[in-house]
Amino acid sequence: MRFFSKTAFASGAAALVLLVGCAHQVTPTGGPIDKQRPRVLTSVPAPGSVSQPLHGRLTFRFSEWVEPKSAEKSVSVFPLPAGGIKIRVNGRSLEIAPARAWDSATTYHAELNAALLDLNGNSIGTPYNLVFSTGPVLDSGAVGGCIIDAALKQLQPKVALFAVKGELPDSAYLDLPTYVTQTDSSARFSISNVRRGVYDLIAFVDRNNDSRLQPGEGQVFAPVNKRFFIDTVRGPLLLFPIDCDTVAARVKSVAAYAPGAIIGTWTQTGIASPTMVQQHWVVLPVDSGKSPLRIVSYTALAGSNRFVLNLLGEISSAGYRLVYEVRRPFVRSSAVLRDTLRFNAMSRADTVGPRLLWARPSGEVDLQPTLSLLFSEPVRVRAPGFVVSDSLGDTVTARVDTAFCDTVYLTIGRRLRTGREYRVQIPFDAFEDMSGNKAPTRGDTASVTLRLRTVPADKLCMSLAGKGDCLPAGKNLRWMINPLGPGQETGDWAVVADSAGTFFYDSIPAGRVTLAVFDDRDGDRRPTTGRLFPWQAPELYVPLPDTVEARARWDVSGVAVSGCRVCAKPVSPAAAPVISPKPE
Repeated sequence: MRFFSKTAFASGAAALVLLVGCAHQVTPTGGPIDKQRPRVLTSVPAPGSVSQPLHGRLTFRFSEWVEPKSAEKSVSVFPLPAGGIKIRVNGRSLEIAPARAWDSATTYHAELNAALLDLNGNSIGTPYNLVFSTGPVLDSGAVGGCIIDAALKQLQPKVALFAVKGELPDSAYLDLPTYVTQTDSSARFSISNVRRGVYDLIAFVDRNNDSRLQPGEGQVFAPVNKRFFIDTVRGPLLLFPIDCDTVAARVKSVAAYAPGAIIGTWTQTGIASPTMVQQHWVVLPVDSGKSPLRIVSYTALAGSNRFVLNLLGEISSAGYRLVYEVRRPFVRSSAVLRDTLRFNAMSRADTVGPRLLWARPSGEVDLQPTLSLLFSEPVRVRAPGFVVSDSLGDTVTARVDTAFCDTVYLTIGRRLRTGREYRVQIPFDAFEDMSGNKAPTRGDTASVTLRLRTVPADKLCMSLAGKGDCLPAGKNLRWMINPLGPGQETGDWAVVADSAGTFFYDSIPAGRVTLAVFDDRDGDRRPTTGRLFPWQAPELYVPLPDTVEARARWDVSGVAVSGCRVCAKPVSPAAAPVISPKPE
C-alpha cells in the first residue's frame, strides 16, 4: 500500500495530509480499450445529509477502479477542517476523512473534479459535488448568473466568492477563495449552500486548475458591484471582463522631448493620475546645485502606453533624474512604488516636424463617420475644425480635439447626404509638435485631401425604432447596434441615447443586427472595461439575443427585443453545490 502527502490549502498553519492507498492496482491488459468515464454510483452520506458525526467518513463508490495518484489533485473539501483531510483509494472506492474531526454545525462542500481518472486514464468528466452538514441544517445562501463576454468561446472560467471580514486587501484575491465553482459551457454559474455573510465576487480563467487567481495578467470578470450580502438567493448577476494586472506599472523609458517637456513610456498601460504626478513626481538635475523642475501637467497619449510631462522651466543641464511614484498592487491604497530613471537633456534643438503616417477612413463610409489622422509623434491642432464639402454645395464642419495626441480625431458635426462624394482638405501647417515644429509638406503639396463616398440610399434602412423589456434603468443608458453581416462595421451612428427603454435610429446601414444596452457612465459612447487593481467597476453591458432586420429603404418600427434571457437559468438554493476552497 502506498501513501501520499500534500500541504493544506488553508492560509494558516494547518497541514493537509493526503493519504492515498491501493493494493497492487495496475492497468488491465487485453481486450478492447476502455473509454468509459468512471461514474459515482453511490456516496455515504447522501448529498444534502445533515447532523453528520464529527469523526465520520465520506465514501464514494465508482463504476471503475480509481487511479490513486490522480486523487491527489482532484479531491477538495471546503472549508478545510483543522489538520486537513485524509484520502484513501481502494479499488472502486474513495474515502475522505478529517485528519482530526469535522467542525460542528458546519456545511461542507466536497468535490471530485475532472482530474480524477480511472486506471485507463479516463476522466470523471463533469465534477461531482457533495454537500453535507454536521449541524441540523445546510447553509441556505445562493448566488448565480452568467459571464458576458463573446471572446470566451470554449473557455469555462471559475467564479469565486471571498468572505469579507473587515477590510479585504487586494492580495486576498490571490489566495484561495471561500467558495469557487466552474461555469457551464454557456458561461452560467450557480453557487448554493453559502454561509450567510458579506462576499466579494469575481471570476477568472484557471489555467493550472488550482482555484487561484495567478499573478500576472489574466482573464478576469466581475459584476458592476462586486461586494454584496448573501442571505438567501442573489442573482442572476452579470459579470463583465475587467483588466487585472498583478504587476506594478513602471516607467520603462523617459527622454527629453522639448525644452520644456519630456516623454516617457510605461511598461504597460499607465495608471498614474495627473493629480498624483503633479504632487509626487519631480525632475531633479544631476547637478545638486540646480533647482528641481516642477511638473505642470501629465498627459497620457490616447491609444498608446506613452505619456508627456510638461515642465515649468527648461531643461538645460546634461543630466536629469525623474523620480516617480505609482501605487503598488495588493496593498493598501496609501502604499506606493518609488523609482528613479536618468535621462539627458537634448543635445540640440528639435527642428524635425511630425509626419502624417495615415488618414482613415477612405472609400464608402456611413453618414456620420469619424475621421482619424495618425502622426509620428504627439501633435496639437491649431485649427478649431475643418470643412467637409461635396460638389453640390453640402458643407459641414469637422470638429477636432486640440490636446496633444498621436492620433487626431475629426468628428463630423451632422449627418452627410446619401450617395455623395465628399472631401476635406487638411493643411499640414495646422499641426505642430511640442517643440512648435509644423508638419512638413509633401513636395509642393501643402495639404492632404481626404475623399469620402457616403453609402447610397438603397443600402440604408430609413429608420429603426422599438423598445426592450426587462432592461435596467439609468440616465446614462445607451443603445448600441452590432451588425451581423460580413463587411459591416459600426460607427458613431451605432450608438444612440436610451429614451425610457426605447430606441430610434435614423438612416443606418441595412442588414441583420443585434442590439445591446450599456450604462455609459464616462460618456465615451462605448462600454468601458473595469479594473481589479485598483478596483474600478465595469460599465453595465446587456447584449440582447434577438436578431433584428434593418431593411433597406424601409421605416422599421415597433421592434420589441427581450432583455430577460441573458441569464435565463434560474438561481436556486437547491442547485448542485460547488467547490469552496477556504476555511472560515
